Amino acid sequence: MPTISALGIGSGLDLNGLLDQLNSAEREKLVPIVDKQRSFEAKLSALGQFRSALESFQDKVDQLSDGTAFQSVTSSSTSEGISVAATRDAVPGQYNIDVTQLAGTYSIATTGLDARDEYLGAGTITITLANNTSVEVDIDSEASTLNDVRDAINKSGIDIQASVVNDGSDAPYRLSIGSVEAGEDAAITNIDFGALAGSLVLDDATEVQGQNAQLTVNGIDIVSQTNQVEGALEGLTLALLEEGEVGVRIDVDDETIRSGVAEFVEAYNRLQTEIDNLTRYEPESGVSGALLGDSTLRSVQVQLRGIFTTGRPGGELVQLSDSGIALQLDGTLEVDEDMLSDIVEEQLAELSAFFAGDDSGDGIAEKLSAALKALLDSDGIISSASDSLDRRIDALDQRQERVEASIDRTVERYRKQFSQLDILVGNLNSTSAYVAQQFDILNAQLSQRV
Repeated sequence: MPTISALGIGSGLDLNGLLDQLNSAEREKLVPIVDKQRSFEAKLSALGQFRSALESFQDKVDQLSDGTAFQSVTSSSTSEGISVAATRDAVPGQYNIDVTQLAGTYSIATTGLDARDEYLGAGTITITLANNTSVEVDIDSEASTLNDVRDAINKSGIDIQASVVNDGSDAPYRLSIGSVEAGEDAAITNIDFGALAGSLVLDDATEVQGQNAQLTVNGIDIVSQTNQVEGALEGLTLALLEEGEVGVRIDVDDETIRSGVAEFVEAYNRLQTEIDNLTRYEPESGVSGALLGDSTLRSVQVQLRGIFTTGRPGGELVQLSDSGIALQLDGTLEVDEDMLSDIVEEQLAELSAFFAGDDSGDGIAEKLSAALKALLDSDGIISSASDSLDRRIDALDQRQERVEASIDRTVERYRKQFSQLDILVGNLNSTSAYVAQQFDILNAQLSQRV
């Protein structure tokens, strides 16, 4: 609004104060617009909170919907000779494992040399592996010490490694060459030093053969290229550490399964609490939630409760209560831990079917997952409600701009009118003062004549 600080100088009237009052009165027109803006923004923020709670619940639902949560297992062994890692594909049971041979890497060393920096000559070293992979290592005449040969072999690009060993003898420095990977297929089958053969000679006494791991599982012979045995038993990875007999046991992980169901219930209860907070009304204080009376939340609530109450008809476990979960009067869920434990121990397949269903997609978690996906989708009711609020807020922003512009024009009109009034009253005051002065002069003259 333009400055009005000069108003009232001519007339002596408080025109600035009057204009401020008129401006404040005009701006009262903005109050309902701003109130609506704040209300819609609060609803939009509340919908964001609701979406977040739905997404958290969706995460827990999805963990139960594909059935893998009910396949959790634990593994144990009778000794430290084998380390066992089990996935959900592992079949519970007892496995007797006898490790008769650990996998090992191939290695061999040369006879000793007097010094590390002894000149060995130039040439090409050819190394061949059992898998028919071979490499040619060129040794330059200017880089031909044991250390140079070691470095050249290590940079050759295949799975071999070389090192210089000091055995403490009169000619202590040996070149040791070995395979990186264990097993017979990774073993070195030939080393040809070529022109360096006069300086580098293999010592057969140092040769260690590469070998596969050999074991039996419940009497079945198994051979592995490495000590990490994968695929021999479905869902199990065996890390062989020692030779000998070991008992391995795979059990259903009851605790993890119960925790998955409990977390599902807790997530739903948090969602229910969020809905209650957003739609609450407190008569004594008059305080209400941002989404009181909003149909979106009630629609979601009705859909979810409908799935709960319908259950899974035709299954061994039909209702939530059959699985150890009770729907309370306040809309929350409660777990009967003893009942759930019994079901996990005795009816695990039925519990999995109740939540994850089968190919027909009739599991509770499956139906919840589909419903939540639709609700949270970009064209679902949550997004639609948010988009509607965004449009209404934008419309109010535009309306506010128009009203503010109208107020500014009205106040500017008042300012111009007050400015003209100020000038007029100022002129009248000046004229009045002049006339009064003239009368005073005339009265003075008349008094002198008398």
